[in-house]
Amino acid sequence: MILSRHATIRAQQRGISPAQLLAMESYGDREIRRGGDCYAISISKETLRRLGPMTPEGIPTDRLKGLTLVQSEDGTLVTAFRNPADKIYRRCARRITR
Repeated sequence: MILSRHATIRAQQRGISPAQLLAMESYGDREIRRGGDCYAISISKETLRRLGPMTPEGIPTDRLKGLTLVQSEDGTLVTAFRNPADKIYRRCARRITR
């Protein structure tokens, strides 16, 4: 995963670890276009429930709930944030397979 300078700074400011970013890349199963060539990636409640309290890598799933990554089509992470009202980003989301 390639991080932009902005994404690196914002993730650090928001307490989002590199391990959480990698877990989101691996288990994120919802994406929605957010304009231009970017899309938002999040994890569904079903996937969080299936993973249990921790991912196989040892990341607590409660730290992944509400986490959203904005990624460009070339794979660069633009920003990352915690979205407590994540229904806004999930309303039109579609499932993807990885």
